[in-house]
Amino acid sequence: MRHHHLLLALLWFLLNFHSAYADRFILSPEKSRIVFSGTHADEPFRGVFTQWEGRVQFDPTHLVDAHISIIIKAGSADTGDAMYDRTLLTADWLDADHHPEITFVSKRITLSESGLYHAEGLLSLKGKTHPIAFDFSIADFASPQIRGYATFSIDRTQWNIGMASDPDAEWVSRAIEININVQAIRDE
Repeated sequence: MRHHHLLLALLWFLLNFHSAYADRFILSPEKSRIVFSGTHADEPFRGVFTQWEGRVQFDPTHLVDAHISIIIKAGSADTGDAMYDRTLLTADWLDADHHPEITFVSKRITLSESGLYHAEGLLSLKGKTHPIAFDFSIADFASPQIRGYATFSIDRTQWNIGMASDPDAEWVSRAIEININVQAIRDE
């Protein structure tokens, strides 16, 4: 019986060896930007989230164990325009009082034919969770600090954003572009 337990422990270790030793990173908000943009009344707008945190587990040779998780404080949206910023916090838009966090959790990361990495995961925003997918690149993987880049769009109506005041996207674009430029530090 003792040998049976030892064999099971050894088997578990071998199956989990890669994930136990995959490189782990902590995203650095101070050296990174998560930007959102779109149009309002046919004029472009742009904003950033100023408060967020994230972790990445990544080994380019063993993507099955790769994982990304990001938590954004919805109330940290900053467009530089006080009227836009106040509006974004309201119940119709980000509803920061009732849904203070925006989260992304990856479910799968693969290498695409274009040579970029492809993330599939769940974006939770304003009490709704929907799958999203996007391509991203990583630079300087061998160094202690890596950079990651991604640009993709989401349809704000999927998350019930602005549906009371602008359900037909007559004023604010339906597509909101997300641009991510992050630096991550190895978590030793």
